[in-house]
Amino acid sequence: EFAIPARYLMAHPALETPAHFSALPGPSHRLLDGVRVLVLEDQMLAAMDLQEGLERSGASLVAIAGTVEGALNAIAEHRPDGAVLDVDLDDATSFPVADELDALDIPFVFLASEAERRQIPKRFEDVLVVPKPYTAGRVAELLREALMPNLIRAVLNKLV
Repeated sequence: EFAIPARYLMAHPALETPAHFSALPGPSHRLLDGVRVLVLEDQMLAAMDLQEGLERSGASLVAIAGTVEGALNAIAEHRPDGAVLDVDLDDATSFPVADELDALDIPFVFLASEAERRQIPKRFEDVLVVPKPYTAGRVAELLREALMPNLIRAVLNKLV
């Protein structure tokens, strides 16, 4: 499938857009509008790149942690709406953080290579996994998907 970002499309009176043609949303498309996100990533450049991409996707706060302890402190301090967890940290895994998020009913996604994916415990088999290498856009898409049940619940609670 081929898609052209909407910002590169121009209307031309002599041409009609075929009904089957679709364009990717432009930069104004904010998948994570207002969402507070925790990123657990031990590679600082990767974490900063991901932070920038998630902010471009509308996240209102992106807290970065490089260790399990730092992530647990960030959860207690900021109570994120969702999280992005690199499975393989330098000398640990992100599973203790995943357990804490699960206990608090905070949705999250894992970042994992094919080898790291096989390390994910069975208790997290329903958690979405973003394959490495990844783009911030893809992470935002899957995090939004993970957040969807909570977002729907929040809307329904406002209606009742």
